[in-house]
This record gives sequence, C-alpha cells and structure tokens, in this order.
Amino acid sequence: RMLLLPLPRSRPTMFKHKPPQPTSSAASPDHTRTLRDPQFYRFGHLRSLGLQGDLSALAYDPLLGLLAAGTTTGLVHLSGAPAFSCTIPLYPASHAGQTTTQARHAAMAGVKFLAFHPGERLVVVDTQNTMHVWTLAKGGMDDAKGLPRKTSCVSLYGDVSFLELPRVDVGHVGVAFRDGNVVWFDLERGVVAPYK
Repeated sequence: RMLLLPLPRSRPTMFKHKPPQPTSSAASPDHTRTLRDPQFYRFGHLRSLGLQGDLSALAYDPLLGLLAAGTTTGLVHLSGAPAFSCTIPLYPASHAGQTTTQARHAAMAGVKFLAFHPGERLVVVDTQNTMHVWTLAKGGMDDAKGLPRKTSCVSLYGDVSFLELPRVDVGHVGVAFRDGNVVWFDLERGVVAPYK
C-alpha cells in the first residue's frame, strides 16, 4: 500500500524573490556597443598568415601546439603558442654548390605532405618526392637563423601517395608509393629502413 504525501502549496524558498532587475542605462554605461557592430570584428578571424602560393598541406602538433601550413611555392609556415611564427624554405635560396639543374629542381618543388613526429620533428615530402626532416625538440633551433634545424633531406625512389602520421612512441614514418610499395623512414638516423 502506498502512502500519498500532500504537495507543498508554497513555492520553494529559492524562487520566493524576483531576480535582480537590470539598472537603467544612465546609471551604468553600455560597454558592449562596439561589439554589436559587425564592422568591429570578423567571426573566427584571428590573424592573417600571409602565405605565398596556394595552400597544399596542413599538419598540427598537439604536444608543441604548432600548426604547419605548406604551400605550392615550397615554403612551410609554422605558427603556434606561445606566439611563435616562422617560415621555413624547403630549399634555401643560396644553397652552396647547386648546379643550374638542381636550382631549377628546387624552385619547382612545392609541399606535398606534412606530418609532425609529435613534440620532436617536422616531416615534409615535396612534389619532387624528396623527404625533409627538421628537429623541433629542445635545443633543435638554429640560433643563427632563428629556424628549426634541418636534420635530413633524402630523395625517395617513386611517386609518394601517402605519408603515415608518426606516433610519439615510434621513431619511423611510413611512406606509401603509387606502385603499392610502402617503406619506413627512420627519423633518428635520417635514412630509409632496410625493410619494406
């Protein structure tokens, strides 16, 4: 048998009083007037990166808080927290010992794939199927240029179709080619691993 309890006739104590009413506009000035003006700001716009060329690849490093944007002109723009920003060319303009053919090859190379080895390296494959690796770990900056230091640059034998995103605990990155082969690139040694 159920016992029915009578419902209370008065409202609970928290609802007895009216909520505070806003004061008149004369008493407190409206500081949000400019925020309501659509010309004041653009939704979602933080800042312009000023990329040279068309955007061809993006990558994000969650450990360092860096965003990498690669372009068809062969530049990688790094930006992130705390207020870090730099532009890395795949091939420096004044590369000592470059022949005319090599210089033309470098000028045509754009960014094809980007990946971060989280917290440690930036891996780039260009349109000429060359893999570039820069170190981002502590002490890895080239202080003379204020840029990350390039640790390796290796030409790959075929047309790269996919770059596997490396994990934190693995020191290799998988590179897939259009012919179906997959090779592993050893990021520590800067060479292609002896197995496929």
